Amino acid sequence: MTIYYPPTSNFIQKTLGAELLSGVTASATLNNVTSIQNKAGVMIIDRIDSNGTETPNNVETISFAGTSGSTVVTLVRGLAGTTEQDHAINAVVEFGP
Repeated sequence: MTIYYPPTSNFIQKTLGAELLSGVTASATLNNVTSIQNKAGVMIIDRIDSNGTETPNNVETISFAGTSGSTVVTLVRGLAGTTEQDHAINAVVEFGP
């Protein structure tokens, strides 16, 4: 059983600093990891676009094992009924409590 840790601030948003292609599980680059604990956590990519419009066909839930530099590492893709897919640079990444 994995325990997931929340960020140190609730409901934070980041953006992808590089593309995240399907099949990639080593790491995902973010614009920064401020407020993200170096512990197991969960992030949601592309739930909304940069204008705040919901994008239900693009959403993916991903767990990660921790942080390293500006990345989250050891990804498990397509959780919570979502599908693993490609995500473009600057895609919105959300972290909840």
